[in-house]
Amino acid sequence: MYFIVSLDILALVSVACSQQVLLAKFSGNVSILKPLSPKTKYIPDVAMMHMDSGNTGSTDLVGPTGRNLVISTYATHVAPLLFDEEGGITAGARATTGDYILNAIDPVTLETLSSFVVPEGQVLNLAYVQMTLPQNEILVSSKQNHIFLIQRKNTISPPSFTLLRDIDVSSYLQPEETILNAMYDSECNIWFTTGLILQVDLTPQNSTTIGYITPSSLVHTLRIPNQVVENGIAVSGQTVFVVTGPPAADNYNSMGYISAFKASKRGGMETIWKEKYDAGSKVFPGGFARGSGTTPILLGDGYVAITDHADSQIHLRIFHQRAKSNLREKQLLCSVPIFEKGESACDIAAIGHKGEDGYAVFLLNDWNVPPIYLSASAPAADINGVWNNHTVMAAGGIRIDIPLRGNDCKIKWEKDIRMKSVPILSTATGLLYGYEQDERLAGEGKWVWYVTAREWETGREVWRVRAGAGGVFNDDFMGNAVGKDGKLYQGVVGGFVVVEDGRK
Repeated sequence: MYFIVSLDILALVSVACSQQVLLAKFSGNVSILKPLSPKTKYIPDVAMMHMDSGNTGSTDLVGPTGRNLVISTYATHVAPLLFDEEGGITAGARATTGDYILNAIDPVTLETLSSFVVPEGQVLNLAYVQMTLPQNEILVSSKQNHIFLIQRKNTISPPSFTLLRDIDVSSYLQPEETILNAMYDSECNIWFTTGLILQVDLTPQNSTTIGYITPSSLVHTLRIPNQVVENGIAVSGQTVFVVTGPPAADNYNSMGYISAFKASKRGGMETIWKEKYDAGSKVFPGGFARGSGTTPILLGDGYVAITDHADSQIHLRIFHQRAKSNLREKQLLCSVPIFEKGESACDIAAIGHKGEDGYAVFLLNDWNVPPIYLSASAPAADINGVWNNHTVMAAGGIRIDIPLRGNDCKIKWEKDIRMKSVPILSTATGLLYGYEQDERLAGEGKWVWYVTAREWETGREVWRVRAGAGGVFNDDFMGNAVGKDGKLYQGVVGGFVVVEDGRK
């Protein structure tokens, strides 16, 4: 089946500030490059919100260094950005009809070249859409519990989209369940989980169905009562890592679980290992999850990391990826308490990296984070409202180091960072790119936003460049990405901010 809509190209307008604040555009220094070891390559090789199937949040591409920075803004709403190996961009978007679609985006102008129009009656769930590389095959689910496999072809202009498979798994799920994740493993099985994201999905779910679809369209499932998936999943080869937590209405001191699965050779699913974690008794202020708020991230081929949801203080928990068959060895390598007691939360994806000397994880505190703006339905008069104030949230950006051998996991550095969108690590520059607010001016009700670059090794801010002022430049929990051309793309309420190095 073939779906393509070719659109007339219209120049996009820039994003105008919704507040007028005069400040210097740039502060800091051009960074001295301190490249890191290249990121671990996971199979299958995919492009997705958290960059790869291990959810490392990192890229080997070169991001901006701070040299003669050029800032551009575009009043277009597309996310997440999926970059193929030819430099093309595929992104989710909302059509004029209100439906969610997939667009082929011009990497220079960010204009829409063509669109995939979903079958009638289907609403795409774009949070964890993925593109396999180099095939440019896109996996995306719908709220009606279909999974679509879509081929993007760059051999014609504009690029085309072809629907290869439309798989209806609704009959395998409980009535209240909705698919949240769909990802390939290395055997071309399509794994899926049901789940929800609090503040976004309003229909409660009280169970989880995990399953996979074989290349011949056989469906195998496992139902888990009283546990819900609230994040993405991780895949390495044939192994799939899934984190579950209590249902949102659970107000007891409860447990959540992290599990490793694979497809059984005899059919069905095999649980490789399963470990519990402290899920506490409540949703934290501003929180998006009742259980662990972090998508599992893989650290090389050795470990998988999540945070727990303990009431008084959360912990970074590091588990071995492979099952420990020796009863004297624990699946849990270490557990490190993070952030201040009583103001400790993490609903923002972590960043992970394996270096020559060990592994490292970066996490952000989002206790009492301001709410999502939901700009599609929010009143325009509220664009510069108090929901922009980052100073109400607890500060905290922390890096934990995990040794190559042993279990002496330690805090390497901790900074007073307030950030609610997922940053990205460039191994080529050794910089962690994020999006932050001028906290002094926030106390005066003036919202000024900056793209920032911090050293991965020290957490020191190297430079910051002003993106704009007012609520239209609030990131509203939208992440960023680095393209093949060295540009950094940051989503904001008004569209996109693009940062790149200028000429020498």
